[in-house]
Amino acid sequence: MVLKSDIENDAKKIMDSLKKDYRIPSSGEIVLPVIKVMTIVYVMHVIAILGNEFVYKKDIWLPGIIMWLILSCGILTVVALMMTYGNLSILMCIPKDVRDNSMLLNIGKQKLKAYGCVIVAINIVVAIVLISERSDFIIGYGFSWFACMLIGGITFSMSMSRYMTPAVVATLDKIRQVVSSEEIESSKPNS
Repeated sequence: MVLKSDIENDAKKIMDSLKKDYRIPSSGEIVLPVIKVMTIVYVMHVIAILGNEFVYKKDIWLPGIIMWLILSCGILTVVALMMTYGNLSILMCIPKDVRDNSMLLNIGKQKLKAYGCVIVAINIVVAIVLISERSDFIIGYGFSWFACMLIGGITFSMSMSRYMTPAVVATLDKIRQVVSSEEIESSKPNS
């Protein structure tokens, strides 16, 4: 059971941790977790192509397949980065011990893992259906991932909204302002 006061206190602890000096992450540190998660998508794309080739045993045009993989996975990676970059840049400013002990962040982490498993399961079924219908249909596999990512992102936001009391939202806004103003200040050239 999660109490409103627990969530609000947790948000305050996160804010307090940022009142001290904190480390601003590099772009690479922000992008790396997204790329690590996206490797599942890349591997599943390759498995779908190999499965399609195994079932239909026709000569494939390797440059075409490589272009399709790069385009599909590239678009999905850009979408994932657009969806997560801002929040990850703030999250990475929070000290690791605070992140690990945060009730709110752990709830979000558990939900993301659950939604990730559901999205992978859905896309396994979609790959099987696409391969069983026709060999050319596997080209639509990237669209399935795209739709699942968008729907999963919206569903995740909706499921987290119940924890967003006015006090938590106000604290999260303050966190965003503190981190954003610090990042702006650190990027200004010294006079």
